[in-house]
Amino acid sequence: MAHQFKIPALPPSVNRMYKISYRTKQCYLDESVRTFKQIAYPFIPPIKLKKDSLLKVQIEYHGKFYNADKSVKRRDGQNLSKCLYDIIFEKLGIDDKFAWFGTWKKVHNPEEEFTLVTIKELQNE
Repeated sequence: MAHQFKIPALPPSVNRMYKISYRTKQCYLDESVRTFKQIAYPFIPPIKLKKDSLLKVQIEYHGKFYNADKSVKRRDGQNLSKCLYDIIFEKLGIDDKFAWFGTWKKVHNPEEEFTLVTIKELQNE
């Protein structure tokens, strides 16, 4: 069975995920990640999965991926995925090591920005 949900925003890039305070020698989540997490959490439904299930995660990023001059914006799909995976699996209470297979794609949508996620259990190998 596939579980699908829509988050009404795009995640921040992994390049912006952490900030480092060299003065205090601490690493912490960037404000953009904390904000996205607050937005995303209510849209991630509880999902009942078999213990130790291997999972397939499909992601569609919908948003403005072209500049006004038709050049491609610098938004790497794989960099968006790391933050998203961490937040989804934290909310589900599952270790993300069970994400066995994943795909992502960008869909140019100048009208609306959102992330569509589908999670499906695979047959354990």
